[in-house]
Amino acid sequence: MSLETTTKQLNEIIEFLCRRDGKFRLIADEINLPCSRNLSDGFTLLVETIISQQLSNKAAETIFERFLEKHNLSFGFQPVDLVATQETIRECGVSNAKANFILSIRDELIFNCNFFHELSVLNDEEVERELVKLKGVGVWTARILMISLYGRLDVFPYNDGTLVTAIRLMGYNSSSVEEISSAWTPYRSVAARLLWNAYDKGLLTEKANLTD
Repeated sequence: MSLETTTKQLNEIIEFLCRRDGKFRLIADEINLPCSRNLSDGFTLLVETIISQQLSNKAAETIFERFLEKHNLSFGFQPVDLVATQETIRECGVSNAKANFILSIRDELIFNCNFFHELSVLNDEEVERELVKLKGVGVWTARILMISLYGRLDVFPYNDGTLVTAIRLMGYNSSSVEEISSAWTPYRSVAARLLWNAYDKGLLTEKANLTD
């Protein structure tokens, strides 16, 4: 899902995945995939992703909404808009470490307002390498941003808890997430979105151990 991927192209990608792996056909028609964000939303998405680290979707959403309300922000806020302290961020339910990361990244990006736009011209490996240079951004966070912000087509966060669970519920024999997902190249990002959405909607629980 590059920023230029159309609905028609996305449907063609999903059909490709269904042909490559028949298990997807049982969930693909019931999923609506969200579009990638505008690059100007980069800082907001990064903060949201940092807050969501090691949390359930519901808990992360609650805390992020509290964070926005506490600091009088709306989605799409920029580093300069975040007038906050470690204390005000922690009052939203954010850990001390995450609060430090958010403030550190804010201070760094205030002086580099084109950071997310500049990364858009890099290849996947280069984007990941630049993102993990930011304090508090590891590989998982970088890859989530590469999918949700940059719409990169072939990125897969192997250590994502929901994806690991979803793949197990799909009934694959191999225990290696990397080995299983390799079959979905060059569209592993779309496969990840399908799995996330299917899991969130309870489709995998209903259709555990799907057959090809």
